[in-house]
Amino acid sequence: SVMGTDGTKGPNFGSGTGIDVEFVYRILKPVRGLRIGFHLLSADGTIIFNAADTDSNEGGGSAQVRQPGIFASCCHIPAGFLNHGQYSLTVGSDTPGSLNFYCEYAVTFFVVPGGGSAARGDGRPGLVCPNLKWEIVNKS
Repeated sequence: SVMGTDGTKGPNFGSGTGIDVEFVYRILKPVRGLRIGFHLLSADGTIIFNAADTDSNEGGGSAQVRQPGIFASCCHIPAGFLNHGQYSLTVGSDTPGSLNFYCEYAVTFFVVPGGGSAARGDGRPGLVCPNLKWEIVNKS
């Protein structure tokens, strides 16, 4: 599922709202190296970035064994990171040497103006709109 960090369900999210991409799944038997993830795609199908629940090592790595149970893996996209526009997710799961599933364009959502500290409203091009830290120093 895709939802706003403020509880909104979409498909429209204000640009000042963080977005949570969550996978809920059941593991039936111990599995080594399980990885759940997605490609974030622009409206024209360009991959903006991809992410997997093993990226932060909290989900484990190729040596990690996940035991049976019901799990949720959630990726947080910060508020203001995505510019206004349409986005889609291609989702999938694999283990070393084996693809478990792959679903293209599983979810589509829109980032629209609004929602607090929003992406810049000055019409800058680009798919992402990160709030990068700048320092201005007088060198005279």
